[in-house]
Amino acid sequence: MRSAVDYSISPRVKFFEEDSEDIFVPPGKVGIATVCSITFDGILLRHGIPVKPNFGGILSVENNEPVVFKDLISYRGTSIDPIKIFLMRQSTSVTGLLQSGSGTILANMRSIPQSAVGDASLLFRQLHESDIGGLLAMDNESGNVLGAPVDVGMSGIVVSVGVNALAVVEEYGIDVNTRPVSTIMDYGTMKSL
Repeated sequence: MRSAVDYSISPRVKFFEEDSEDIFVPPGKVGIATVCSITFDGILLRHGIPVKPNFGGILSVENNEPVVFKDLISYRGTSIDPIKIFLMRQSTSVTGLLQSGSGTILANMRSIPQSAVGDASLLFRQLHESDIGGLLAMDNESGNVLGAPVDVGMSGIVVSVGVNALAVVEEYGIDVNTRPVSTIMDYGTMKSL
């Protein structure tokens, strides 16, 4: 059984005050950087595993287990980040997941060649030792993973997104301006919550 921490890519964040030299933070606001799911893409590519982002969506979770994507938007079919669209719609129930084990979160589905599943599984285990998680499902044969279609010869990988933590803040009625994939930073400078 999964715990709520499995629905976060990393417990590490970085805070920025409004006078930060690193990124622009509007007056009266604070910046919070989380680890983005695109981190997986870079790591897989660095290890010779081709990866393709397919979908962003709302994933239903019941009893701390991912069940099915309720909504999906193809990365190929939009010029706007699907995760940003779902955030604007306020479609999550991360708070419900934290309180009862059931809710909805933001997740991405990527695909890799079926022949690379063993190497990818090993990489994901190694990443977990570095506080990087968020792998929710990996399917090697069925043609879909949690309801998201997977091309022939490919394996689908479902990962949670870094802004799920900020979705919780928004669920509590606090105004959040989210900018997914907006900068690159040294992971070592981020602090664990």
